[in-house]
Amino acid sequence: VPEKFITMAKAMGVDMDFIDIDKRPMAFVKALVKLQKDCDVDNLKMSDYGINQEEIPHLAENAHKTMGGLFELDPYKLSLEETVNIIKKAYK
Repeated sequence: VPEKFITMAKAMGVDMDFIDIDKRPMAFVKALVKLQKDCDVDNLKMSDYGINQEEIPHLAENAHKTMGGLFELDPYKLSLEETVNIIKKAYK
């Protein structure tokens, strides 16, 4: 899916003319990190909103139930267990 990352980077205003072809997909990630910092949301924590780790399985299940269509559209089909693990790794 590198082409989609390149497209999203361009949509965020990244000038690809001076970026090596093999580094272009990562330009989106860098632009996204910059956007988070610029908007002062780079240090948000689930725990700041009262979410505790015991709730993670429920959050993952709720995500699959309410946003199932998005999960289906993804080329890689995340299982519920994989979703739980991603949220656990993101938890602060």
